[in-house]
Amino acid sequence: MSKPKHPGFIRYIDGKTQQEVRRMDVSQVPEALQYAQGPKGWVPVVKVIALEEGNQRTLREYGPEDELLRSTVQARP
Repeated sequence: MSKPKHPGFIRYIDGKTQQEVRRMDVSQVPEALQYAQGPKGWVPVVKVIALEEGNQRTLREYGPEDELLRSTVQARP
């Protein structure tokens, strides 16, 4: 299945303040992070919310219709 056209940028949001901390052109983001596989195929990632709590960070990636596409938890050693 082919990937749809990406809207062109990804917004990065601080999960505590809900403020945009960065906006990146999709050409500056690795291809593996530009899209997520959903139940109906590939969906462009347009927003990433990062929330840090203690020694872990949770990244939530959203599509154009504000649908949650994937969530990743990273732990600091």
